This record gives sequence, structure tokens and C-alpha cells, in this order.
Amino acid sequence: MRQLVHDVSVCEVHLSQHDSNGCLFVARCLLHCFEQATDGNEVHSARSFGLNHVFSVDAFFSSMKVLSQVVKFIVLRPFVWSVVVSGHSSPSAERLAFFVASMMPLIATFLDAETSKIDALIAEQRRLIELLKEKRQAVISHAVTKGQNPDATMKASGIEWLGDVPEHSSVVALKHLVSRPIIDGPHVSPQKHDQGVPFISAESIGKGFIDFDKKWGYISPEDHKVYSQRYSPQRGDILMVKLGATTGVPAIVETDTDFSVWVPLAAIRLKDQIQPYLIFHVLRSNNLRVAYQLSWTFGTQQTLGLGTISNLQMPVPPAQELQEIVNYLDAVLPGFDSLEAEATRAIDLLQERRTALISAAVTDKIDVREMSRGGEENAEKTK
Repeated sequence: MRQLVHDVSVCEVHLSQHDSNGCLFVARCLLHCFEQATDGNEVHSARSFGLNHVFSVDAFFSSMKVLSQVVKFIVLRPFVWSVVVSGHSSPSAERLAFFVASMMPLIATFLDAETSKIDALIAEQRRLIELLKEKRQAVISHAVTKGQNPDATMKASGIEWLGDVPEHSSVVALKHLVSRPIIDGPHVSPQKHDQGVPFISAESIGKGFIDFDKKWGYISPEDHKVYSQRYSPQRGDILMVKLGATTGVPAIVETDTDFSVWVPLAAIRLKDQIQPYLIFHVLRSNNLRVAYQLSWTFGTQQTLGLGTISNLQMPVPPAQELQEIVNYLDAVLPGFDSLEAEATRAIDLLQERRTALISAAVTDKIDVREMSRGGEENAEKTK
């Protein structure tokens, strides 16, 4: 009695290995990766299946990536299951032998060409997303450091990473803009509950808002009450990651829902006359990112101390221009978000298309022979 073992990762390991004369034994990969005796020992011989003589496949399987994809789907074909379960040569074995000997070279060639095209399109969309992110950051940085008036007289800020700023802007430390000292979450590990008050850590901070779907978990109302004595979030507060891989990433509180924050987050509450969205955008700017990198310390991971955050220098324009900058960014940034979302959707669709194409090719839903002939004819016409 045998049991089947679905271990695609092992299959890929086997497919990356060549035998002494440079051939790949596909049958051996199939049998080793997808069958085990009940005592747990691998079946090492393909000879008992009467198939090993047809599976010595040469250079056309040089594309390991495509071959591994083909094999993944081949093992789902019903006649392959009958070969593996029966343990001896059979009409099903002959069908498999025919398939491997005659069709797999065509399938591998076809998929190599078609998936390469799809992969190139995916790479283009990913490059577009990176360019959009860079442009978005440039727009934010220019708006918050140079202002909205292109003809404004500039002055030296005295800070290398900040550069020149409009003459009418002030450069002040963040600690002079807050209504209370910057503080972090509790330095204790709470007990996690299935329900209760959301407990937010660094994983929830990204793209400018708090993602409650990525919360650490829930804490009890009693623990929330204790932690709230240290800090209780309010709408308009800015939370900044101060510990870990995403150090320096800010988010603004846009909810009145009760929640607590953990120690990796610093809480910034601004004075009433300071527009929180301006400071939020300043904290997201490329200039401040440079300041973080110059200031953070390393232990087991990168860290920004509360004192370092408090002493961050930032440009603050007059009140009227401050609101103009916020309005401008509120108008232009959603366009970048929309374009990035479209590119992400395009990647998802291309990846679905890639998977469907592979599945169709190895399950006979498309005739790769006809498509290969069509490709050859088109190539002849272009000569």
C-alpha cells in the first residue's frame, strides 16, 4: 500500500539536480517527490515502473523554472495517478511515456516563450509602481520644504539634509510643536484575547493610516484602562514607528475608536494651531527619511529614540500657506494612489493569466502544437 506525498518544494529541489551525464530523469523526480512507502522510505527505483528508459530528457529542459511548473501540473493528470498507484507498466504508463517523450518538449518551449512575455509585463508594472512611489515622495518633499510659491526667496536652513527653505518659513524642532511630550506605548507584553480592545503595533502602520486588520490582537478593557493612563490615542495624533524594519514610517489617527498602542510606536500630539496633516507629510518626506537614517541607532534592530524624534528639525510655513500645502497634497496624492492600485491589479491579472496558461498547456486545454506551428509560420513571414 502506498500513499501519495504532495511535496512541490522537494520536486523543485530534484529538478535542479543533474545526473552524471547531464540528463534529467523526470520519472525519478515524479516518483521520488510524490510517492512514499507506508514505512516512510522513499521509492528509489523507477525501473519497477517500466518507464525509466523514456524519461532521460536532454537540453530542452534547461529552463528549470518552466519544467518545475510543468511537472507540478503533470502530477495532477489522472493517468499519472494511475501510474504511481499501480506500480507497474500499464496502458496509462504508455500514455505518460508518450506524453513526456513527444509533448513535454513542445510544452516547455511554448511556456518558456509565453511566460517570459508575461513576466516582462509584470516587471514593467513593478517598475511603474516604484517610479510612482519615487514621484510621490518627490512631490511631498518639494511641497513641504520649498512651499507653493516658486518665486519665493530662499534661505539656508543650516541643516544639510534639509537644504534651503522659503525665507518666510521657520525651522523648528518637533518638540516645540507638540502639546505634550512625545511618548511611546507600554513596555510590557499584554495578554492576548479573542476580543476586546484593539492593540496596535508597528505592523499596522503603513501607507499613512492605521490598518486595524493587521493589529497585534485584542487586549482586555482592564489592560486598556491601565495603558490609557500613559497614552490614549486621539483623532489627529501621529503615530510613528520607532523600532524595527519600518522605523520612521508615520500614520495619522483618523478614528474615534478606542485602541491602545505598543512600545514600537511613538505618539505625537500637536498643538491646536499646528495642522497635523502638514507635520504628517513632513515626516513622510525624503528629507526627514535622511534625518532618520542619520539619527537611528542599532541594537538588534534599528531604533529611533524619543529624544531623537523630539529634536527632529522641520520647516513650518505661515498658517495660511500651511493650509494651502495640505490642500495641494490632498488633491494630488490620490492620483498616485489610483495609478499604483491599477498597476497592482494589472500584476494580479497577469499572474492569474500565467497560472491559467500553464494549467491549460499541460492539461490539453490548448493545443501547443498548433500554436507552435502558428508561431513558426509568423516567423517565416517576417523574414
